[in-house]
Amino acid sequence: MTLRMLSALLLTVSLWAPSAGATILAGTSQTTPLPFNQFNTFAQIGVQPNGNRPEMGFLFTIPGDGPDYFLDNLIVPLRSITDDNTVRFSLYDQDPNFLRPGSVLESAEMFIEEVYTYSLRTFLFTGTTKLEAGRNYFLIGSITDPTSQGIQQIDWAGSSPAATVQQFYRVTPPGGWNTITNNNGPAFQINATEGESSPVPEPGMFPLLTAGMFALVVGKGVRKGLRKRRNRVF
Repeated sequence: MTLRMLSALLLTVSLWAPSAGATILAGTSQTTPLPFNQFNTFAQIGVQPNGNRPEMGFLFTIPGDGPDYFLDNLIVPLRSITDDNTVRFSLYDQDPNFLRPGSVLESAEMFIEEVYTYSLRTFLFTGTTKLEAGRNYFLIGSITDPTSQGIQQIDWAGSSPAATVQQFYRVTPPGGWNTITNNNGPAFQINATEGESSPVPEPGMFPLLTAGMFALVVGKGVRKGLRKRRNRVF
């Protein structure tokens, strides 16, 4: 294969390949840094006096007409107002029978010192958990082992401008899931990287791909013909 033919074929394939790099997959705003409303507080992550633990998060859906993605990070505005605490966000798939969290796929943790002002917190995931096109997922926040006894509370600031969020929450034990659709829900932003497997090429890409393959086949045929003529001469 000549260098010219190889370059043409690589150009054709590169036109077909998906774009790389992290993108805002879902969230209450496409603006960066994520805007939030510090005067709208959700206090459903923590530890109650009896030791039970409220957990809260949200549903998000991967578009069905696009590629798969790999989860990179979650950005949320949080504060810990009762003590230093470690917050965990867990990624769940959907229960096979109901619209609610199913099994934990991956978790990310962050230590947050006691503070009364909100800050954007970035929870880093491994980047290897695939989010499949057309499927529902859930990100749920909770406190891990608290640093002290008694009430623990993590505040989560609301969206700005107000955005509709389908929230899911529970108290463990007993642990049954509840849901509410809030038109002024908590702020969040999910960043993910497009998967390697891309949708079928655009119709306009097929002629380019065909031309590249044709050049490869013809080039091989010409080379074979030249070799045969050389054999006859020598």
